[in-house]
Amino acid sequence: GIFLVLITTLNIVISCVQEIGAWLALEKLQLLSTPIVIRINTDGTESLISTEEIKANDNIKLKIGDQIPCDGVLVSSHGFEVNEALITGESAVFLRKPDDKVYAGSIITSGVGVLKVEKIFAESRIALMTDSVKKYSFILSPVQNSINIVIKYIGYALLLIILFVGVRGILINE
Repeated sequence: GIFLVLITTLNIVISCVQEIGAWLALEKLQLLSTPIVIRINTDGTESLISTEEIKANDNIKLKIGDQIPCDGVLVSSHGFEVNEALITGESAVFLRKPDDKVYAGSIITSGVGVLKVEKIFAESRIALMTDSVKKYSFILSPVQNSINIVIKYIGYALLLIILFVGVRGILINE
């Protein structure tokens, strides 16, 4: 009985350590894949920030390959073309000039530009459109249901075995 308790405890400790290690590794990977943009500060200097740090009225520099992180108006542009396929479904490329509105989710296919942020991503047009689509429902597959049932009954059987071994040990030693 003591051996069984030691093995079970060791298994739980090892599982917890592995889970925490995996969680920390995923957090580090997530930080590596965080989108970065260039903010133009009020003094004219540039700084790299994550898209989560963008605030209304910020000026951000956008270049080819970037995905526009928020809704806003172009302050300046040079050959600035965007693909709005994620928003409209059209794969056409549109030339945008200063004072044109651009929307979060558009992808820059050529040129460079400076965007004055009007709405952060959470308030943007695409975020409002996708809010209702993002409703998450947790549905297990038949295989996952079967595995959960097996694990549940093995757990019950293990508890009964531990109880049996404990009671038997007490009765034999009396």
